[in-house]
Amino acid sequence: MEDRDAAEIIPLIDYALHTGQPVELGLYHGNRDVHETFIDCVENTGLPVNTHLNHHLLNVFGIHDYLQELKAAVETSLKLGSAYSITHVGTTPMSSRPQCREAMFDHLLENLILMDTICVNYGYHIFIENTFQNIAFYHRLCQLIQVAGLHCLHFCFDMGHAKVWSDNTLSQWFTFLDERQQCGMQLHVHLHTNRGLDDEHLSFMEADTMGLTATDWFTEIRDYYQALQSIDTRYPSARKIFEVNPQKAIANMQWVRHKMDQLTV
Repeated sequence: MEDRDAAEIIPLIDYALHTGQPVELGLYHGNRDVHETFIDCVENTGLPVNTHLNHHLLNVFGIHDYLQELKAAVETSLKLGSAYSITHVGTTPMSSRPQCREAMFDHLLENLILMDTICVNYGYHIFIENTFQNIAFYHRLCQLIQVAGLHCLHFCFDMGHAKVWSDNTLSQWFTFLDERQQCGMQLHVHLHTNRGLDDEHLSFMEADTMGLTATDWFTEIRDYYQALQSIDTRYPSARKIFEVNPQKAIANMQWVRHKMDQLTV
């Protein structure tokens, strides 16, 4: 959900409070009424909260131009009770030209250091989400973070992005995520799906009606509910967020719970 409309977020927060589900608030609209409503609803409840930064501005590639805006977003997130935030590497794919790659990673490292420095000052953390690149890109990015000792930066695995924008299978992503945990990185997970054509953020109910939850090239030996089960059991400490249309979010969560219960029967 995003900070767009207070009436939209109230039932979602209420459902989360009754089920113990974490919530993620996207800071894309700067609506202070939504922020105040959010605080009123979650303050002192113990509800797990994190925010998603406006990645159109506050992404790794361009963060050097928006350091004050990043500080403001971190301060807002802390007021909202957020434990950490999510952002993207950039708004478009990085260069694939071999002659540009070192300069690209040098630039990203400089900005990662700026981002980590702000996080250290606030005692805060930011998770970087996979978007347009294959695993090899994120492996190199995470190596840079580890070697530079940037302990406030972690990784967000987006299942839908991995399907539509990478050539890698879910099992290959699992291997990558296992390595991140072994290196001390924390994990966060975004759950949604698509037809493999675009970033549709389909709910799993929609995917079912479209015949998209069976085993495919991405999940390989698993159907999509088995994949969700694997993610849940393999990464128990990672917070999982269903990134779907807010109007369909509660029905999606109820549907997934029903399908997951059937797997354990």
